[in-house]
Amino acid sequence: MVFGGITLTFRELHLNVKIRLLQNFIGNMIGSMVFPFLAIYFAEAIGPSLTGLLIVLHIAITVSAGAYGGHFADKFGRKRVKLYAETARVLLFAVVALSNSPWYESAVVTCIGMLLIGFCDGLSGPASEAMLIDVTTSKSRTLVYSVDYWSNNFGLVIGGIAGGYLFRSFKFELFSAMTLFLALSLVVLIVWITETKPESKPLPAGEKPAGMVATYMTVFKNRIFIIFLGAALLCGSLENITNNYGRVRLFDDISTPQTIFTLGSWVFTADGLQLFAFLQAMNAMIVVLFSAVVRKWVHRFGHRRALLLGVALSTIGYAVIIVSNWPLVLGISMIIATIGEITWVPVKQTILADLAPTENRGVYMAVAGLTGVGSSMLGGLSITLGAYVSSWTMFALFLVVGMLSLFFYARTMNSLSRRTKVPAQPEVSV
Repeated sequence: MVFGGITLTFRELHLNVKIRLLQNFIGNMIGSMVFPFLAIYFAEAIGPSLTGLLIVLHIAITVSAGAYGGHFADKFGRKRVKLYAETARVLLFAVVALSNSPWYESAVVTCIGMLLIGFCDGLSGPASEAMLIDVTTSKSRTLVYSVDYWSNNFGLVIGGIAGGYLFRSFKFELFSAMTLFLALSLVVLIVWITETKPESKPLPAGEKPAGMVATYMTVFKNRIFIIFLGAALLCGSLENITNNYGRVRLFDDISTPQTIFTLGSWVFTADGLQLFAFLQAMNAMIVVLFSAVVRKWVHRFGHRRALLLGVALSTIGYAVIIVSNWPLVLGISMIIATIGEITWVPVKQTILADLAPTENRGVYMAVAGLTGVGSSMLGGLSITLGAYVSSWTMFALFLVVGMLSLFFYARTMNSLSRRTKVPAQPEVSV
């Protein structure tokens, strides 16, 4: 792997990073056998309306915990926060597993357990991100985020397929596997993970450390960072709108199976829901198989052009999926959108990491995490809006969202270029 003429191997990465990449891959693979199917599980057990409220409450708890997690990570250390959160998560998953065992079943206990697990996830998330930034450089982060992005998608492909067959009949075994994995990860955290929190600068005599609210206020006063987050939120909402509104629209428009392609005497047919599932599988497989090829092609562009090109491609590709019903056009559009996604996601993560000051990385990562929540909410609201307007109106609004994201990204990248905080030359080819 080459960074601006400097060869960087996986062995040269910090041990914390290597462990993080491996744990994320295994954790996402096991987790994708469980988490995507929990909505169905709770809808059957407690009803769709309560399930919707549960999802909203889960998001609120995770966001609130993230605010405290970012502050505690900067104040007490990354490893210490992760140690408390991961210990609680192991115990909670053990309870959830027992609540879905052959000896005892309780959807209520499972529900409460998952809400508390969301709290633990929020608490440890900023600490994990800050720890990764602590032990990487601007040049190595693009590689790390690219590999992490690739492995996450690979794990989702394997886990999603397996979960579709296993979750309904083997919930106890899957929750037990997650508990075992988290227990082993906790041992690794205790034995091999090292604390990476930078030493705090000594305060002037008589000055007290800033409180949590004051620390977060400094983040929101960082205009460049907030505008960049706004661009990231809008860009992230493109995929979420497609996954939510696009899925519902195709389900409504293609209610009866139609021919997708023929192979000899075999005819492949699909309705709208099945067609969208095929597009999602295509997205994941393109990421897994062609990420390295795409990055080699775009690495010469540098951060600014790669980011803007990627967002433009994703906007065009996903916008067509919003309005088209032609399988061939949908497939080509998903290829374009995914190539854009491969291009902009690692670059965006790298720039966010560069923007976080050393002494406040925890709180900066906690605020950055809000973009995922915001884009998910916009995706959900798109279903409601789509019920009142035409698909072409949604197409136009979608393009507006994409163009606004491009505008805000271009604005912040221009500001960063003037301040020379973001390297102008490409950093990585894998």
